Amino acid sequence: MINFNVKHIIFLLYAIVWMMAFFGLSIFEKIEAWHFTFQIQNLNIVWILVWLGSIFITYRYIPTSKHPLLLLFLIAYFGQYLVSFSGTSPILFYTSETGHAEFVVTASRDFSMEDVFRRYEVLVEQPHQRFSPSKPPGQLLLYMLFDRMSPSLEPIQFPKSFVDMRHFQLGLYLTYILPLLAALTTIPIYLLGKEFKMSKPWLPSLLYSVSTPFVLVLMHFDQAIYPFISTTVGLTTVYASKYKNRKLLLFSFVSGLIFAIGSFISFSIAPTLLLLPILLLCANTKNHLNIHIWSRGILSFLTAVLLFYLLLYFSFDYNPIHRYQKAMIYHANWKGWNGSWSILWLSIRVNLLEYFWWIGPSVGFLFAKGIVPLDKESTVIRKQFLYLGTGLLLIIAFMLCFGKTLGEVNRLWLFITPFYWLLVSFNIDEKDHNIAIIGCSMWTLLIKIGMDFF
Repeated sequence: MINFNVKHIIFLLYAIVWMMAFFGLSIFEKIEAWHFTFQIQNLNIVWILVWLGSIFITYRYIPTSKHPLLLLFLIAYFGQYLVSFSGTSPILFYTSETGHAEFVVTASRDFSMEDVFRRYEVLVEQPHQRFSPSKPPGQLLLYMLFDRMSPSLEPIQFPKSFVDMRHFQLGLYLTYILPLLAALTTIPIYLLGKEFKMSKPWLPSLLYSVSTPFVLVLMHFDQAIYPFISTTVGLTTVYASKYKNRKLLLFSFVSGLIFAIGSFISFSIAPTLLLLPILLLCANTKNHLNIHIWSRGILSFLTAVLLFYLLLYFSFDYNPIHRYQKAMIYHANWKGWNGSWSILWLSIRVNLLEYFWWIGPSVGFLFAKGIVPLDKESTVIRKQFLYLGTGLLLIIAFMLCFGKTLGEVNRLWLFITPFYWLLVSFNIDEKDHNIAIIGCSMWTLLIKIGMDFF
């Protein structure tokens, strides 16, 4: 009876949050340092119905499908387009009229990739570079690689928001390649679910694919690249823990190499390191901790990171520590971070509110419902739920204290979002699958209508 009452109270709170969101979305504009503006946009109901229909079909057939990964990839890939088509800003908009369009413009110039790498510190001092100073060179170099990969187009009439045909050509190519890369994140999420022995390993991937940050934060590496890197690093680390021989060293080395490449593209995924021991505990709840074996894996991981950066240092004179220091100083100044207790307290409030607002109440609702019957679950599920829940709270606390950012964490923290859906998928029953998927989808549409990501 107690559990029954608690569940209904939680559902009532969920409904209240929905009502507040629907009738008072513009209230958030009045919060100090709130990043997003409230503006109603009319959605094309046809595209919305197609998206919702595709979600229903995926959910209906994926439990019995022989190819669940294919279904997850398709709903993640095409869902980005369908929701984008429903709004007022086409997906191409993000390559010419938003802040990160700066990378697209710079990458489409006739610069040598080697020269850009070697003279990156000179480039970021240029007045037209507002975002590059806060990044390692890997971000711009990857955009330049995409520019080299993009097919040449015959001269055509392009939108006036683009600098020239080269800029339009790269922008058009990115509208295909970035959603594809973003959809690939469903693969490591699904495989992590299998490693954690989830009864429905497809559920966290599906929830992630319809969640607000994934669907709306389009055409940014934060959505297309970083979650894939963080989950792949986690997956290869979990694979490494299954072995005691050369495969342990191999998977650990691969994990370290992926992490090194990721940190070369963005420093922001560095907190992923804090999650790795938590993921190891989740995947090895029945095994005793063998410090000797795991220390070999850690050494292999660190060796890969060290070799990667030594190669860059001796080949291109790249100093990651120096670049990190300059990037953090620039980022702090840009965000108005003065290091005071008042700015820290403000950032804690704003960042927490924004992040969990964009994820939506489904996470909190499912987390609370998962805790209620937790004592009835197996020891394995109970340990996994508590390990991952504690780990995510710690990583959020770390980023709040040391991230030096004020707002827009729906994008900046997107690399850890898949792990929240893994967490809530540990311990929800069959009927809650419907609530979760419907809740995530509706919340995404609500934010799309009134507080889209521009």
